[in-house]
Amino acid sequence: MLPKDVHELADVQARLLNHVAGSLKPGGRLVYAVCTLTRAETTVVATAFTAAHPELEPSPCRPSGRTS
Repeated sequence: MLPKDVHELADVQARLLNHVAGSLKPGGRLVYAVCTLTRAETTVVATAFTAAHPELEPSPCRPSGRTS
């Protein structure tokens, strides 16, 4: 995959997340999962989404203390 493709996909993912954020019911959960290891599509998108939506509280997928 080319770097240009990664950034285009990250942009699409960010737009999708922002679009569905307003559809969450009170107490609902939004799970962001991707099948990539690139930061542009993982932490960069998640961090930007969290900053843009302070009304939503991020939580880890794994219980703390679990390492695998």
